[in-house]
Amino acid sequence: FVFNLIAVFPADTFALIVSEAFGERCEDAACEGNMGKLARLVRVQRLTRLVRLTRLGRLAQMTKFMSEHDVMRYINTLRSIRLIKFCILLTWTIHFFACGWIVCALLHEDIKDTWMYRRTVDAEGLRPLIYEPKLNHWAHAMYFVLTVFTTVGFGDIAGLTLGEIVYLSGTMVMGAVTNGIIISEMISIVTLKDTQQVELSVQKKIVADFAALVHLDRHSSEAILEWAGSVASIKGKVNVDRAEMKNLIISNFLPRRLLGTLPEKLFKMKDTSLVQNHLMRYTESSFMSNVPPRFPLLVALVTTQRYYMKDDVVYFKYDHAVSISMVIDGLCSHIAVPSPVGGHDDFQPKDDSVNELSPYLLIPRGSYFGDYEVFYRSARHSSVRCEANQTLVLSLTKDAIGEIVAEFPRVSGVWRGKAIQREQRRVRCLAELVEDCNIYDLAARTIGIWAKLMLEKLRLRRDGNRRAFTNNNDTKRETLSGIRQSRAFRHVSHEVDDLKTEVFSLRQSMEEELGKVHEMLSAIHEKL
Repeated sequence: FVFNLIAVFPADTFALIVSEAFGERCEDAACEGNMGKLARLVRVQRLTRLVRLTRLGRLAQMTKFMSEHDVMRYINTLRSIRLIKFCILLTWTIHFFACGWIVCALLHEDIKDTWMYRRTVDAEGLRPLIYEPKLNHWAHAMYFVLTVFTTVGFGDIAGLTLGEIVYLSGTMVMGAVTNGIIISEMISIVTLKDTQQVELSVQKKIVADFAALVHLDRHSSEAILEWAGSVASIKGKVNVDRAEMKNLIISNFLPRRLLGTLPEKLFKMKDTSLVQNHLMRYTESSFMSNVPPRFPLLVALVTTQRYYMKDDVVYFKYDHAVSISMVIDGLCSHIAVPSPVGGHDDFQPKDDSVNELSPYLLIPRGSYFGDYEVFYRSARHSSVRCEANQTLVLSLTKDAIGEIVAEFPRVSGVWRGKAIQREQRRVRCLAELVEDCNIYDLAARTIGIWAKLMLEKLRLRRDGNRRAFTNNNDTKRETLSGIRQSRAFRHVSHEVDDLKTEVFSLRQSMEEELGKVHEMLSAIHEKL
């Protein structure tokens, strides 16, 4: 407030107030010296206006938007934008020191001893810079500081007084640091694209050699080479020494406090993250609701990122199952062809009308897919399509799952059991696909079913509370026997669930074997 109050006064008014306050109204030499000091004090009032510029620090609140928004993050990766940002920052730094160089001259008792008086602006050297407009003062100061920062030093401007020497000493130190930053940043900006182009060139060579090895036709070779040479082919690809990072995670080097806070930050996207994915949350039962913090870190380490665009097909039915996919951001769905007797997904992958197929089971962010085929070693049982732009999917390959299960064996049984339940649900949803629909119709129907289930649970809970209140005395008498019966019932129910799991697995295996037998019989019949 004090700085703002001083800054709002005009310079003449402030000088009058200071002179009245100190009573300096005389014309002798001593008073002239005191008035000179008062005049220099008036210059301090000008400096208070610079302090008001600190309010620009509120713009720092925009940094959060600049760093988190997807569009801004993409813009910040462009080389031209990085170069512009660097030039703006360099100009502001030079401006800051140039203003200090001007203030250094204005604070001297005799302005004729400063660089602003020694600096001339005409060819004869008779007109000092001090008599020029203030814009010229700033331009000459910017020029001088730039020569100091770039270590050029023409020698046309120099510091002679003690104040100028002290200020220039600090400026030269900062100039040496700034010069190093200039060189390193320019090299980084120039070589960024070069490094990326080298990586793309290596990738294109590998793909070209593969195309030549398998004798691809010209059209197919050009298509795959075009993809290999695009930036999208390496998007999300990060080179990490996974083995060394794994040793750091499983060792005791990471502090316990830091280790406990990291899982919640893994792949943080909007209102979801890796630990909130259903694949991770199902493991809470195997760890007694206390998931070790190293578990999500190891899962995040072995995952592979992949971005999909709208209508991209993740995989088709009968494809080889190589990984489990977790949806971190975006939306996917199982797709099929509707029919009056239920949907079927035995369509040709080369059909151009894949984007016209109907979804029958949504896979939103926080969910996953492709687990049943991986755990039970079969081909894909369905086709999955991406329904949103920029869908981020984390893939867990079979080898990665093997590493995780080797460190945490208890999660294998939980994941395998959930895989069967999820596959049964998918089969039921496929049987209910009797007409064409889109993701919005399917989402509305899913929300309606969920709302009915929630209302039914609330009704049952309310009725249960009423019965519990009326039969409270009987419940107390049968508490002990009820506990024993519930324990026995839970044990039997677990056994029944295991049997159901095994029966379902055997049925799937028998169907696959019968399919192979039918194919063999058909081949024999054709030969006969």
